[in-house]
Amino acid sequence: MFRIENIIFDLDGTLIDSAPIILDGFRNILDKFGYKPQLEINNNLIGPPLIKTIQILSGENSEDKLNDMVLNFKVYYDSEACTRSLPYPGVNELLEFLKIKKIKLHIATNKRNIPTWKILNKLNWNLCFHSIYSIDSYKNLHFNDKSHMLQELLKKENLKREKIVYIGDRFEDKTAAQENNIEFWLAEWGYGDYKDLSNYSQVYASPKEIENYISSMI
Repeated sequence: MFRIENIIFDLDGTLIDSAPIILDGFRNILDKFGYKPQLEINNNLIGPPLIKTIQILSGENSEDKLNDMVLNFKVYYDSEACTRSLPYPGVNELLEFLKIKKIKLHIATNKRNIPTWKILNKLNWNLCFHSIYSIDSYKNLHFNDKSHMLQELLKKENLKREKIVYIGDRFEDKTAAQENNIEFWLAEWGYGDYKDLSNYSQVYASPKEIENYISSMI
């Protein structure tokens, strides 16, 4: 067993259930601009960058039109809707447990900075995390993907890879962790496709299971 000093969390589908609010936003934007969804609007859409999801849903390729839809979505989501997202059962208790155990916590999310901080403040989590990395955290640094984000997080926070766990709910999160040589734990309660769990070495059905496992390690 290794000693965990830092845990990096994904946000949507891992700490908070943001799907109902985000999916309503997609429906509203498509309806407003007169598009029919090109695929089913469900939890599988949560996770990728916003403009990519809207492009897939609408089938639109015009950069100007996509930017207009993204702007309208941001107005809807950032104004108040984002703060209606709720933590998964057991997450508050897990965060408190990790705080007591003096494990430093971080967030790496494809969500943008403004709604990320609004959610954290609303849930009183703003002081829980040592660092927060969102897709637009840095004005002059565009994260190509979650792997690039984790790479920058590890470098800027000077973290030791052998003492880190990344917890997320999607296969893309696992890939990002592997590409950065850090351990990955799957949050099975999230938005991923969990039909085949053989691809994951550490799978947890609830935050309480993670708490119990860490307790057994200490």
